[in-house]
Amino acid sequence: MGIGYILVKKIVTKHGKKRIKGRVGVKNADYNFRLARIKGKRLNSFSGKFAKFLEYLEIKSKARTIVYNNFIYIVKNGKLITVLNVPYKYQHCKDEEKCNEE
Repeated sequence: MGIGYILVKKIVTKHGKKRIKGRVGVKNADYNFRLARIKGKRLNSFSGKFAKFLEYLEIKSKARTIVYNNFIYIVKNGKLITVLNVPYKYQHCKDEEKCNEE
């Protein structure tokens, strides 16, 4: 790990770690957040009602959202603030095509 890694490293807050452990069920919160940043999808990957829901969350929290494995990661200034479950009515929105149908 070079100096670039240290400068780019993202932080998981205490609350974020608690939410990952409780809701996602993973002990290594930093690794889980890293996977979410790499493999997760952003707001622009969705459309329809789910996209409007994500946009509402971003406006309300003044932060970015990442969707990964049916969880919504709220990220503000590179820090993981909290993790929310994707509401049941939007869980089929893993594929952009299915979300576009709504």
